[in-house]
Amino acid sequence: MLTFPANKFFNCKHNKINLLVEFLYMNTKVKNQSQRNKKLRVLAALISCLFVLTAVVQNNAQTRSITSEDFVKRRPASKTSVTIASTNKNSSNNRTKTKSTKRRATYVFVPQDKVVRRRRQNSTTVAENKTQKSTPAETIKIPKGKTAAAVKKPSKPVKIQNKPEELQGIGVTIWKLRPPRLSDAGIKIPVRNKDGRREMWTAERVSSDVDFHAGERVRIAIESSFSGYLYVVNSEAYSDDTAGEPFLIFPASAGDNNRVQPGLLVDIPDQTEDLPYFVINPKNPKYAGEFLTVIISPKPLTNLKTDSDGKIISLNNLIDLEENADAEIYNRTDNQDKIYTQAEADAACGAKARGQNSRQLERPCGANTRQLTREEPLPQTIYRVKTTAGQPAVTFIRLNVRN
Repeated sequence: MLTFPANKFFNCKHNKINLLVEFLYMNTKVKNQSQRNKKLRVLAALISCLFVLTAVVQNNAQTRSITSEDFVKRRPASKTSVTIASTNKNSSNNRTKTKSTKRRATYVFVPQDKVVRRRRQNSTTVAENKTQKSTPAETIKIPKGKTAAAVKKPSKPVKIQNKPEELQGIGVTIWKLRPPRLSDAGIKIPVRNKDGRREMWTAERVSSDVDFHAGERVRIAIESSFSGYLYVVNSEAYSDDTAGEPFLIFPASAGDNNRVQPGLLVDIPDQTEDLPYFVINPKNPKYAGEFLTVIISPKPLTNLKTDSDGKIISLNNLIDLEENADAEIYNRTDNQDKIYTQAEADAACGAKARGQNSRQLERPCGANTRQLTREEPLPQTIYRVKTTAGQPAVTFIRLNVRN
């Protein structure tokens, strides 16, 4: 909830109205020096008041926060049995109580770039659009002796359905790989260094608003707080607010199982890959980072088509989805779970492992499928996505790269 200091905000609010009325009243021909001075004092006071209001609003926007409670309760609970002795001396029976300790974290609001990347239409998309536009939506028969203008198109009743809005949570953890330190716990990720030798590096969490640099190695984990079907589209982001060609990076192909559920992590790239990370490798002079579109749909999307290389060819359908994106970003404020843990590795279920178990809908990674429980590590960032019932939840992950 937004809160404002009462003495500053409300006094300034009412005074601002009075000052504005007085200023407009005096905005006529100034008759003498005293009236001119009074007008300047009123203007200065009004400007000062507006500065105070702006500072208060910005401060409150930056201190908005949520807890992990709503996200965590969607995960399965890990039940621990505790034996409790009976208080009755004559009774030899003991009761077994189930106890579960949930993780809890605070997340602070992150102001985000509201610019939606403009996408350039390729020749395939333009041709597809022309074909769609040339196909009539409805055929009307024209009786003999009448012109087309004289025939009225039959009207159809318009059904208005007010679907309720929903807030869905999408957890995202961005991992930056670095050489290990003696104090590092957790498991390591295989890396090929500049000399071509294979080394084991540490995966460390970073916030969603951190800047990356050329040559850095990055991994991403996505967790949904609701069941659905996940699609991740990756494009290069450029300094002129445009986006490069969009490629579907999850699922790996249309036939793969992309079902997600609370507690199940999708790691990109899959940790079973030989080198499970991306390298920031700018080639375009206007390159400003990576732009990922995350879509979780309650049912499979049949209109998101790709070519043999994974490039999206139904670009208008992707743009329609992106235009409906509405999300707020919240980053964790604590330093727990900074290093990649064994629990997160066990719950990871990426594209390569899914391709081998594509027919098992609820267990997409086969017998090794497992979910994170309420007691295990939480995501670094929570995207609170606003959507309507039955519609896909869409948000963006921005990896900003600085030279």
